[in-house]
Amino acid sequence: MICEKLIKGFDDRCNKVERRYLQKAVLMNYEEIVFQSVNSSSTKHNIIFSVGTANLPPPSGGAVIKRTGYPFYSLETGDVIKGSFDMSRSKGVAMYTHNMSIRVSGVSENVKTLQKQLDKGLFLGALKFSDGTIEIYGAGYGLKIQPYSFVATNGGVTLELESSVSEYEPPFVYAGDAIDYDNNWDSDIQIIDLLGEFNNDFNNDFRRTFQI
Repeated sequence: MICEKLIKGFDDRCNKVERRYLQKAVLMNYEEIVFQSVNSSSTKHNIIFSVGTANLPPPSGGAVIKRTGYPFYSLETGDVIKGSFDMSRSKGVAMYTHNMSIRVSGVSENVKTLQKQLDKGLFLGALKFSDGTIEIYGAGYGLKIQPYSFVATNGGVTLELESSVSEYEPPFVYAGDAIDYDNNWDSDIQIIDLLGEFNNDFNNDFRRTFQI
C-alpha cells in the first residue's frame, strides 16, 4: 500500500550551497521534553517543544532543579559537530536512524562525570545549519551514545549519538523561536502560552506561541 504521494518537484539550479553545521550542539534530557506541536502533513515537517514545564524542586525538596538544554561546542574552523540520518525499510515501511556527533576531551573529574551521564542518558539533540535552519534529532524515541574508546592523549573522543529506536520521520525542523537554540532552551526564558486544545489531526486548531 502506498500512503504518500509526491506533490511537488525540486529545482536545485539556483540554490546557494550550504555545507556545514555551526559547531555547537544542544542536548536535552529526553524525559524533560514537553512537545507542543508536530506538523508532519504533506507540506510541512516541523516541531515545537520546551524543556520542562517549570523549575520545580525535586520530590525530596531542596534546591530547585533548573530545566535547560546543555551546549557542546567545538572549534569553529572544524567539522566535528554534525548530523545525518539513514533510511532503511522494515516490512516495506521507511524507517530513519538519526545520527549526531559531539566532542568531549579532558581527564578531569568533571569530564568523567559528564561522560557517565552521557553514557547512561537518553537525549533530544539540536543542531543549527549554516543557513540558520535548526534541526531536531531523536524526537520520536531519543538518542543514545554509541560505544567508544576514549584516549586522552589523542585529545579526547568524538562521541556518536544514534536513535535508540528507529524513527518514523527524518529529523524535524524547529519551528519555535531561534533564540531557544541560542539560549539552550532555558526554561526561564522560553515561556509557553497555550492557545488551543491538543489533537492529532494536524488541522492547526492547536498551537502554542513562545514569548520572551
